[in-house]
Amino acid sequence: MSMTTALDELRMVNTDLQRTIAELMMTALDDRPCDSEIAAVDDLVETISELQACAAQVGTDLMSIADSRELPAAMPRIGAATAECALRYWRDLRSHDAISRMRTTGRGRGMEWAAWQRSLEHSEMRCEAPILRSIESVELAWREIGELLCLYLPATTEHPAQAPASATMMSARRPS
Repeated sequence: MSMTTALDELRMVNTDLQRTIAELMMTALDDRPCDSEIAAVDDLVETISELQACAAQVGTDLMSIADSRELPAAMPRIGAATAECALRYWRDLRSHDAISRMRTTGRGRGMEWAAWQRSLEHSEMRCEAPILRSIESVELAWREIGELLCLYLPATTEHPAQAPASATMMSARRPS
């Protein structure tokens, strides 16, 4: 893998992630049942919007890189934004609390709510693979940067082992 390949991979994976999050947002907004003006649904849409913003920030950072040699300088921001995106997904959408909150909200509201809820959960699960691929592509890019750094650093030389501190102290004493 090269830096150019790593950058292309990051961009491709991020585009896929943004697409799946957009599909999730469409499911949450367009397919939601009538009379769904409930705070839990609004919170869900806001959470998805924040997830979308994280992925978009990564995409903006990636597209601002004109030359693959600029990738190492951008990787801390890209890595942090990708980690934040993954955290939001797992904590705010896929955690037990988030899922049970939506299921509790939909319980007893009819078949339309149950169908929307299932569709929403399936759409959330489709985001899992792109998020995992995003994390993996960040790790691969860091690995590539590390390998290239090792190639261009000067060779290190072995230093002789240092004498124990007690031996140094003994030689510093005056003879009696």
